[in-house]
Amino acid sequence: MASSAFSSRCHNAWSGGALPVVITFNGWLSLIKGLFLVSMSPAAASGFNFGGLHLTQAYFGYTSFLLILGLYLAYGGFRLKPAEETHG
Repeated sequence: MASSAFSSRCHNAWSGGALPVVITFNGWLSLIKGLFLVSMSPAAASGFNFGGLHLTQAYFGYTSFLLILGLYLAYGGFRLKPAEETHG
């Protein structure tokens, strides 16, 4: 939850291309999910599952989406050129 809070606070970019928006959106979703799970009682959290998402039936669909998202973020991160340094 700390990394998603850091991501949503320090990388709050809703413009500048698809890559910054995807990173910001992912950080906010992770933060909301973390806050939701932390606010639940231990009994409710242990009984909570994502049954409505049908993870077992659509396993390959979910993992394919996450793989494509991860590859896109890795490609976007490694293809960026570092900003030129100004010496002055």
